Amino acid sequence: MSKRPYYIRKSASNDPHIPVLSEEQVRGAIHVDPVLVGPGSFEKEVQAEIDRVDGNAKMPDRRKKGVGEGTGYKKFYPKTWHEEATKWVETHSHVCCTRMVDWMVTEGRKAFKGTTAEHTWASCGDGLAQWWDKGTQDYFEKMYPKEFKRQIRALGDVNAKFAWYRGRLVGNSPEFMPLDSNLFADLERLLIIHRALTYEYDAGDERRFSLGTPKQCESAVERCWTMLPDHRIVRDCDRWAEAYQIVNDHDGKVVRGWGRVTGRRSGKDRGEPAVPTAFHSDAADGVKALMDLA
Repeated sequence: MSKRPYYIRKSASNDPHIPVLSEEQVRGAIHVDPVLVGPGSFEKEVQAEIDRVDGNAKMPDRRKKGVGEGTGYKKFYPKTWHEEATKWVETHSHVCCTRMVDWMVTEGRKAFKGTTAEHTWASCGDGLAQWWDKGTQDYFEKMYPKEFKRQIRALGDVNAKFAWYRGRLVGNSPEFMPLDSNLFADLERLLIIHRALTYEYDAGDERRFSLGTPKQCESAVERCWTMLPDHRIVRDCDRWAEAYQIVNDHDGKVVRGWGRVTGRRSGKDRGEPAVPTAFHSDAADGVKALMDLA
């Protein structure tokens, strides 16, 4: 193992011993965190981008000189002008919540395919305003009518008197969400430990737990997730149903003490012993190096 090298741009140094990122690696490492908005707001951002380019009399991409002519999206991309403007917005500033709907349904279908719940699984989120935006919900119902009907939300007289909560969820309380009910704390703990254990691995080592790029982050989280004990996941999922039942039994009122959490599992609150930390096989060299220091 060797220490992780520090990468710098070629123009900043002529030292041949300093690794240099290729253009592809630079592009892969740079990403933006777009703002999530509803369909109406997103379309306004797209139109604003179109107006911006038209107003500045600039072509969206001067490298594609063979596509259209003139200035502005509509002239430069006569057939795909809206799609091109949408791509620019999604990669630079905003993303539409309908993308989240697409992802949720696609992954839900994959997760339950071949199981007894393949055609009955339901989705349950929280009070995210963009999700309950009328445009998002209209899109959900139009594109995925079956999954839309199985979306857990207030129906009938439930919350009918409150415009903000009518036809939606009131928000996410930790005891209502298995991941927030300490599974995320378990996952975070495993990530911290394994990042430390593999910090000295070579930068290109695929066994390394890193959050440096989206691809590396996905790999690290996925490997840590597979290490969560099954009974912990089942327990938190069961606790979700218990919490809903208790609140329902109290006519929807706040039940003091039930939602008391500290961000970490408590043996007293959960009635179960602490689970010793297990190490992923990819961190074996790091564990050995740590033990050698003892």
